[in-house]
Amino acid sequence: MKYKLISLQKELEVKKIATLFYMEYDKNFDFPGEQHDFWELVYCDYGEVIISADGNKFNLKKGMIAFHKPGE
Repeated sequence: MKYKLISLQKELEVKKIATLFYMEYDKNFDFPGEQHDFWELVYCDYGEVIISADGNKFNLKKGMIAFHKPGE
C-alpha cells in the first residue's frame, strides 16, 4: 500500500511559560477575572467549569482546553 504524506502547518509553538499551577475549586467558586499580556491556557481535567472570554461564557468539560488571548 502506498501512503501519501501530508505536510502539517505549525499552529502553536510554546517558547516560554510565565507560570504553571494546578487549582481545584469549590463548586460555588466565582472569580471576577483578570487581564495580562500573555496567552493563558485553561484545561479541565475532570468535572466542568464555566469560563468567560470576550464577554461570552463557555462551559468546559473534562478533557477540554480553552485559550485566553493577551488582554482578554
